[in-house]
Amino acid sequence: MNYFSSKSSSKSSTKLEKNFGPIPFITFYSTVLARLSYLTSDHFIQTYNDTMGPIIPLQLMEGINDCEDNDSIFNDESIYNLSNIPTFTYNNKKYVDFTKYAEKFNNLTMDISFPNPSKNTNIQYVGNYKCSYISIATSNYSGIYILVDTRMPNCIFVLFRGTYSAKSAGSYSKPNSLVPHEVAKYIPLEQKRQMLQQDAGRMYGVLKGIDKILDDSIHTIIESMIYLSKNVLNQNNPNSIKVLTTGHSLGGALTTLFAQKWSSIEKLYNKQDFNFSNNIICISIASPRVLSKALSNNFCKKTRDGKILFRRITTRGDPVPALPNTDLTGLSDGYMHPCSDRLYKNSQRQVISLDCSNVLSPNLTNPGKSKVNYNSSLNCRTTKTSILSGNVTGNVFSHLEYLYVKFANAVSITELFKSAAPSMSSTSKTTEIKRNKQGETQVRLILGDAIITNGVPDFNFEDVFYTLNNLRNKKIVVTDPKNNKYSISSDIKMTEKVFNNLMLQMKPMREDLNPTIPDYVYNIIPDDMVNYNDIHTVSITNGGFKRKTRKNKSKRNKKKKTRK
Repeated sequence: MNYFSSKSSSKSSTKLEKNFGPIPFITFYSTVLARLSYLTSDHFIQTYNDTMGPIIPLQLMEGINDCEDNDSIFNDESIYNLSNIPTFTYNNKKYVDFTKYAEKFNNLTMDISFPNPSKNTNIQYVGNYKCSYISIATSNYSGIYILVDTRMPNCIFVLFRGTYSAKSAGSYSKPNSLVPHEVAKYIPLEQKRQMLQQDAGRMYGVLKGIDKILDDSIHTIIESMIYLSKNVLNQNNPNSIKVLTTGHSLGGALTTLFAQKWSSIEKLYNKQDFNFSNNIICISIASPRVLSKALSNNFCKKTRDGKILFRRITTRGDPVPALPNTDLTGLSDGYMHPCSDRLYKNSQRQVISLDCSNVLSPNLTNPGKSKVNYNSSLNCRTTKTSILSGNVTGNVFSHLEYLYVKFANAVSITELFKSAAPSMSSTSKTTEIKRNKQGETQVRLILGDAIITNGVPDFNFEDVFYTLNNLRNKKIVVTDPKNNKYSISSDIKMTEKVFNNLMLQMKPMREDLNPTIPDYVYNIIPDDMVNYNDIHTVSITNGGFKRKTRKNKSKRNKKKKTRK
């Protein structure tokens, strides 16, 4: 067994202390962001500012920002200035010891009681900077945060909220989630026939309920990223902004799907408008299975080739990563985590996986009061552990702590259990955006800013509501050159022009900073402003392409009218 000191490397110690395992700091940093994503918009930006700088040192944030070779993002020794930073050693490599950061952060989020971000806590901010976010919430899911910070001008963060209600849990626990939903056929190229031959003709499938959540907002996410990169980061150089996506539980599933689609996304946009890295950093935390076997292998190949810089973190005993249970399907094309196929489990899986101990002392009567034991070893391993090692599936409290970060006061265990009982779920209080009278999906965008001037914060919030149905186009069926059908995202008409117009319609938020019932819905009419050459289709594989079908159809209709 490996032991090492968790104290600063500048100090010698003979005391044998905790076993961490090979935990890069970026995984802890992402876990903190994943926990922040559970906060509603009225608490998110202040808690972020109370954490990044006051708790997590600026020199570590600068290390993430300044990392020019994204492949080095998991190498603490190479990208951070570790002077005056507590470290531990594993296999003769130094890592950041984040224990104290986790404890302070958990104390900060233990009781989010401040009613308004304009009334700051007693935490002192330093310097001059600006951080901004756009949050996306719909009648189906709440919420997504796209975050930038001028102290980290080379980074943008896409954060997905985890399971927070019976409705959100139902996206992956319902019976129709037992079998993957087919989105394309995997037909290998001639030169690849020796690789993964047994997957030829197998289904590229996803967990439909979760993929639908992403499809509702995929183009809105991208346009939010472009907007913030241009208007806050002022970045105009190709590949200048590294993209990091993360989430816990349901958020972990969404971040996995987002990373899988990234390679097709980045091919669709002109480089002068799309200044993001070709590869993507993805930290998945407590994710359920969302990919079919063939698609999980496709994902794994992208991690091997450096297209997806990936870590999948689980806490031993957490039941959520074991969902959906593929044994129940009896199908060879059931769900699988990336790199879990026998072809990769003894090689690439050991690169991308961290399986850690549960260090949460549960409070059965009040889970939110459960305590993290910071003196316990995380003992993270890159191989799947056995029951003898404490991997007892079904301990729901194992879902509520990751890398010392406490999720117990963010995730409602009651709502998790309700998800398995539709009769209970239907009567649960919803936290999603209310649908309109016609039952159509409504969307809320919030633009939040924190401007720090000489350590004094100024918070500003604006929002706009619109109907998602106005961005949909269900009549068009898109195929690639090989006649493979692709699912069309629900927000297919969300282009830069449409998005910027929405930004102009935003109104200041005053009292209620987390409204779920719109007081005003902007009647967006994209057909009046959409150039169909600007519409893009995002595929689940690498085949992103512009959709020209509608434009051509419109030309034909005009010719017919002229003839008449």
